[in-house]
Amino acid sequence: VAGLVVGQGMVVVGSGIIVGVVIALGATRLMSCLLFNVGTSDLTAYAGAGTLLFMLAVLACAVPASRAMRLHPATVLREE
Repeated sequence: VAGLVVGQGMVVVGSGIIVGVVIALGATRLMSCLLFNVGTSDLTAYAGAGTLLFMLAVLACAVPASRAMRLHPATVLREE
């Protein structure tokens, strides 16, 4: 159950991070005006932001997965 919940969440998160990086790379001119002392293709900034978002998403998916693992499947199916 945990692998299913976290796995499905990570598919959405992974695709979102990929789309976000592509959009960020496309908007480098705007980013260079807004971020001081950061180059337009600063790999550490992209990697740091992506890693932070990925780790928060893992935590956000793990909490409902742990709650789902505590439930007894027969009880849940009877209630619905």
